[in-house]
Amino acid sequence: MSTQKTKKSQATKAKSQLVSTPIIPDEISNEYLRIRREVGIVEAKVFYFKMIMPLLRPWLEKRKEHQPLRKQHYSTLVSLMGYSPETTVHSTVVLRPAKLVVVYNDLVAPSAEPALDYLKAEGIISHFNLTLIEVDAFDPVDIYERILAQMPSSDHMIFDITGGTKIMSATAGALAWEKGLSLCYLNGNWDPQKGAAGLQQATELVVYTNPSRSRGYRYRQEALRNYERGNFISAREGFRESVKLISESDFDQLGVSLCDCYCALVDFDRVSLINKIEKLEETLAIGGVRRLYEHHIQFDSHLNALRAFAEDPINLMATSAAFTILARSYAKQGRFDLAGLLSYRSMERFVEMGLQAVAPRFKLDKPDWALLTTDVSQLRIDYANLTGNKQAVLPEKVTLVAGMFVLAVLDSDLGQRFRGTTNHIAAFTLSKLATMRNRSYLAHGVNNLTEADYLHLSEGAMDLAKAILKDQHAEFEVLCSQLRPVALRQLWSEGRAD
Repeated sequence: MSTQKTKKSQATKAKSQLVSTPIIPDEISNEYLRIRREVGIVEAKVFYFKMIMPLLRPWLEKRKEHQPLRKQHYSTLVSLMGYSPETTVHSTVVLRPAKLVVVYNDLVAPSAEPALDYLKAEGIISHFNLTLIEVDAFDPVDIYERILAQMPSSDHMIFDITGGTKIMSATAGALAWEKGLSLCYLNGNWDPQKGAAGLQQATELVVYTNPSRSRGYRYRQEALRNYERGNFISAREGFRESVKLISESDFDQLGVSLCDCYCALVDFDRVSLINKIEKLEETLAIGGVRRLYEHHIQFDSHLNALRAFAEDPINLMATSAAFTILARSYAKQGRFDLAGLLSYRSMERFVEMGLQAVAPRFKLDKPDWALLTTDVSQLRIDYANLTGNKQAVLPEKVTLVAGMFVLAVLDSDLGQRFRGTTNHIAAFTLSKLATMRNRSYLAHGVNNLTEADYLHLSEGAMDLAKAILKDQHAEFEVLCSQLRPVALRQLWSEGRAD
């Protein structure tokens, strides 16, 4: 036998011995059974929690299978209690939930008292985090409705179906599955009819994940992939489905609210975006959602950037940032015509910003050239000379290329800031980029833009931003980073949502 097999055999044997080793002395377990048989159940339970539970508890708490369960920090444990109320105590000791809900039948109430007294005496629960629900143990409708009526609105709840009647277990299990919650059950070498719970070995608490949760996580994963591609409509629908199937759905609720905002942003629907921002703020205020992001994402700056775009249609800086971010999003999806068009639109905004830096009241659709210079005649001459067409006249409506030529006349250093070149070359470079964009179906052409075309347009837009915005370019870059869709995956990778 190999060394590896020998070690495995020894480990298996050691585990077997650990499981089969009685942890309660025979004289104590026999005395418990005698009291139950000759005196009564209630007295036996008093003895159990006085003499047996102190021996069992260290095993329950230290058992390696229970360590990760306790780290789940369940907010609420709903436990069914029958003639062996110690099962509720075992589950509570292992999980240590913030709140305990005990579902019982009046026939077992007397034997339940010692169990609850033990939990309170040990400081495991208090009057303020304990809820008692009395049910008809053989009426599934009554069981279902009473639990549902008093079930706390917890986002991290688990049902213990070990105790109670089979009808109670089946009904509570169905309710838990319906609500997307997990179940737990105590596996132990015990006989409830004899009241021998945990007399021979410490029981093991096993958690069974709701099978619908797996489907919910698949929806979440696909929604997250769509979100990262910029397919916000599909992502939103996926998150809505995962909200229904995953009990701890703070991550998914945040996903829905973010997608709502980004759908409005993509549509340039400023009115809708304002409403969606308000809804996002409500979602961010939810305790579980706040705990998810508070140490990882600064939402204030993101919300402010979204508002800057939504609330002020003439905010050219915010609009240019939105064009830039959306162009990158479409490029990531391989939709280069849309990406190229938005890059072109951002260049138009930069030129408009450059002209308004000279004259804030200057309008592209109704240009008043006297706002830009005191010598309009000279502006006409310089404009024609720069274009290389002596017959060229100042336009009635300013386009991207015309605006660039006007800026090149007014700002002698524009070309140098653009790409370290002359104003003439800078203006004609932008003209070539405009021609490239015009080949697209979304402009005046009959071709599709390629990735290379988009990259040329995008690089041109960024170089133009540096040239025109000057000292404001850093502000523009910050605004783009603030407006960029939140990196939602980093919240899931922290382990808070899986």
